[in-house]
Amino acid sequence: MMKRSVFFIAVGRISLVAALVGLLGAWVTQLSGGPLFGLSQQHLFHDATVLALFGIGFLVDGMIHTKEENKYLPLSFKKCRVSRGILGCGCWFQIRCF
Repeated sequence: MMKRSVFFIAVGRISLVAALVGLLGAWVTQLSGGPLFGLSQQHLFHDATVLALFGIGFLVDGMIHTKEENKYLPLSFKKCRVSRGILGCGCWFQIRCF
């Protein structure tokens, strides 16, 4: 069975990617001056805004469920490691506890 936190984080990421696609669509309609797949620029922008808010909400919910799932684990089972950023450039660091 899939953990709730993993599900909510996946849905949040998918929602944020869809919001980015919506913003790119709004940009294309601005440049072309016509609708994209029958949707106006304003409609695409509002869809992207709502999808971004849903994505942020799902990611926060996933974070809350992750804390609840790890709440009852003994401290010895919570191992943390620091991994480097994208392609090992060290631009940002990520701490993963499992």
